Amino acid sequence: MGDAPAPPAGTITFLCLGIVCPRKNQHTAVALFKKWAGARKDVRLLVVGARYIRKYEIDYVEKVKAIAGGDKRIEIHDVTSDVDSFYRQSDVLLFTSINEVTPMVIAESMMRALPVITTNIAGIPEMFAHGTHGFCYAPDDSAGFLHAMTELGAMDADGQRRRLQMGAAARKHAAETFTNDGMVAAYRAIALELSPPVVLLDMDGVLVDWDAGFAKAWGGRTPLTRSDYAMEKCVPPERADEARAVFHAEGFFENLPPMEGAVESVKRMAAMGYHVLFCTSPVLTSGACPSEKFAWVRKHFGAGWVSRIVMTSDKTVVRGDVLIDDKPRIVGCQTPAWKQLLFDAPYNRHIEGPRLSRWAEWEAQLKAVLTRASPSTAAAAAHDAEAAEITPAAVAQLPDFSHLLPANYRKDYAAWRSGQPRGAKGELLDAVEQMAAIQDRLLNNTSEDFTEVSVFRTGYSNWRRGGVSGAKGGITSNLRHEFSS
Repeated sequence: MGDAPAPPAGTITFLCLGIVCPRKNQHTAVALFKKWAGARKDVRLLVVGARYIRKYEIDYVEKVKAIAGGDKRIEIHDVTSDVDSFYRQSDVLLFTSINEVTPMVIAESMMRALPVITTNIAGIPEMFAHGTHGFCYAPDDSAGFLHAMTELGAMDADGQRRRLQMGAAARKHAAETFTNDGMVAAYRAIALELSPPVVLLDMDGVLVDWDAGFAKAWGGRTPLTRSDYAMEKCVPPERADEARAVFHAEGFFENLPPMEGAVESVKRMAAMGYHVLFCTSPVLTSGACPSEKFAWVRKHFGAGWVSRIVMTSDKTVVRGDVLIDDKPRIVGCQTPAWKQLLFDAPYNRHIEGPRLSRWAEWEAQLKAVLTRASPSTAAAAAHDAEAAEITPAAVAQLPDFSHLLPANYRKDYAAWRSGQPRGAKGELLDAVEQMAAIQDRLLNNTSEDFTEVSVFRTGYSNWRRGGVSGAKGGITSNLRHEFSS
């Protein structure tokens, strides 16, 4: 049969998805469905994955059909790559397999908000919480399966509410557990706990909206042209002392407003496992500035955060991984151990490099800085790449071995020696790609692992061929991107 037809209105559909074979145990699902459904006309069972390649598969499909006994509520469909057409028609996954590890059909169903009724073998009980995201029972516990089908197969409002609640919980759990992003986030949280990156945060112009506070205190006496880091240079020269007097006044620093989203973002940063320190330089000519900076942190973050303040006039001596600062050029007596993430301001837009425009973007920008290679590393890599490049002139100096090659390769070899991009190498790559495509099709049609329905289909097939990457490789490459520096 082809794709699943639309179910009649008011029908509850159970889905049994996987290669129809003894280890998937579909005949039990069919028998349980018939026993549970009785004379009901408002339910149906889709068995998807019949394949007619191996004799034991053919025999088993016939066994499943015989148990179905022509029941029109039970549809048996062939293997398909369009599994979504079946997921969309279904309300519950009924999966009675007796030989699995952690079947991806369960994860896929949960991702599509389908509650699951399945066996409690191997790693399946670890995939979800019984009674919350679905049900799992011993393969021979017919009473348990029938109870779960009654719970999720009721046509009344309670049954519908149960399916929707359990399906929503399953989807949330699957998104947090079975996606690449979820797994990378979990490993990342562990890494942050074991060795948290140190993030240094400047205060004025980063956490503190210094410009807004000054503009309010200045009261429009003159226009402010924020073209320089020093505010006294952003007013007419004859008013410079007046500007200094504004930010030397008692209470100025303590009463400055926070930058939009800064307080919430920094608290989240710390909650995620980053080691956060406030790295701030005092105005040395102001007697009130140092103590008011402590008061500002206490007011907006709480007393427990005051111990995170590092007050210094030379930030290069402070060790950290990233410094978020608006100052265009930070110099001192040391070569900084940190990388600067420049907080955007009009007076620093001539500076190239990573930039944080607003606090809502902090997480992505911080990750980018932590994973970016240092300039010295990048320069070395570029040098190595340049040194390793084989130019046409260099190839021309190599001995000519064309007389040793088969006739059908001599032309390609000669093309390669003359500097053309393809040749024997290009022909080989084409052949490898064609072989990989053929092997993918072969695996999809003959494997007992239902890779057609895998969310990692391409990578999984590559892994089954013995490739170094695949579902696992995708995760490790993400992790490498996430933590390399």
